[in-house]
Amino acid sequence: MITLINPPGIKTFSGLQMHTPNPPLGLAYIAAAIKDARLLYQVIGGTGEALDVVRPYPDRDDFMIQGLSFDEITARIPPDADVIGVACMFSTLWPLVNKLAWAVREKFLHAWMVLGGEHGTAVPENVLKGSPFDAVVLGEGEDTVVELLRARRDGRSLALVKGIAFRTATGSSRPGSRRGRRTWLRSRSTTTASSHRWTSTPRRRPRAPTPSARARCTGTSTCCRSCSTRSGSSGPS
Repeated sequence: MITLINPPGIKTFSGLQMHTPNPPLGLAYIAAAIKDARLLYQVIGGTGEALDVVRPYPDRDDFMIQGLSFDEITARIPPDADVIGVACMFSTLWPLVNKLAWAVREKFLHAWMVLGGEHGTAVPENVLKGSPFDAVVLGEGEDTVVELLRARRDGRSLALVKGIAFRTATGSSRPGSRRGRRTWLRSRSTTTASSHRWTSTPRRRPRAPTPSARARCTGTSTCCRSCSTRSGSSGPS
């Protein structure tokens, strides 16, 4: 069983809002790819399943956490989960995601943990050195995740999987364990859109894309020209 987790959100009431709940489209794409590969999976919406719940952030008085608690998230993970994927789009979320990852590891000692998103793509070696994650998917991960899961299932070397960084047998990350990224995704399959129904964020009225929304990596011509996902890829110029 593969479990995909969208983490809780962070709110601040002392200045510019750093994070607001957004539909976890990236995780929906990953879920659709896994579904197309006929692999068993579930999605846990750490924010969407408890939008009205806000609790103090343990490390800062001016931050709040929005969504499920760590205990509520780990309780939703099935006992037979052998692969647990967590999304972390923004580096501002990384301290919280790392705490969540350690809480998951405490309950699932033998599960294989994978991080996806912009933060891990930018600093994969840092992630592997300071967290319980076993692998990081670099850039857009629809094809990469499926190949990674199949390689692990079949006992093939992860060094042959393109688009990942992973922890070696000695417990460390080395340059040879970070594979090059895949070619840029020019289009999205229609199946991908159907996976949005597996996420728990409520529907909202459509609105025009903001500059920050256009900066998110979607594989289109509106992608940011300098983000870490584009770096080293064959994305649009």
